[in-house]
Amino acid sequence: MAVLFIGSQIARAVGQDVDWYTGFGQWLGALASFAAAGAAVWIATTDRRRNDDTRAREQARHESDLAREAGLVQVTSEIFGRRQGAGPMLDAAGIGINNRRSDHVFDIKIAKLIHGGTAVPFDLKSDVEFMNGWATSPVREKHETRFPQSHELRGITIHSDELLVIYQPSDLPNTVADYVAVDYTDRSGRRWQVDTDGAVKRL
Repeated sequence: MAVLFIGSQIARAVGQDVDWYTGFGQWLGALASFAAAGAAVWIATTDRRRNDDTRAREQARHESDLAREAGLVQVTSEIFGRRQGAGPMLDAAGIGINNRRSDHVFDIKIAKLIHGGTAVPFDLKSDVEFMNGWATSPVREKHETRFPQSHELRGITIHSDELLVIYQPSDLPNTVADYVAVDYTDRSGRRWQVDTDGAVKRL
């Protein structure tokens, strides 16, 4: 604009027509306005894209944190001691569900059980012995022993630092299962599946 002003003043001084300078200035001003508008659109688009990327990263980080917390419910397949009415404890194969979360979990379900290379159907009505288990918490003075019935498994709450053992049915060999997957619900209502491989999946 300064160049146009100086040029127009020189042209006026030497008697030249300066109308074309005025037209050129208007055209240049319009071009500058378009450029400014384009820059504003580009900045807005870039900011929106950056905000979307930031939100996506934060959401991914949040989901990762939730999955990491969900994985604190650990599933094992091992030999446990089984209490009897009298006499010593017996060694019995079972599933351990150890809640290392800071809050309780509930609505427990055995989603998959593979024993001897074969998937074993899990029948809540028939495998009553499979439900008998015990839970213990190191933060309590006394160990708590519970023997849920077949229909009560999904109603059991496993508190923080509590272990629930579910014994295998007596018609299976007394050896550990190859693989077990367990579904549970956390305090926020999220449904998760964890397994003996340490995998975590949100349902």
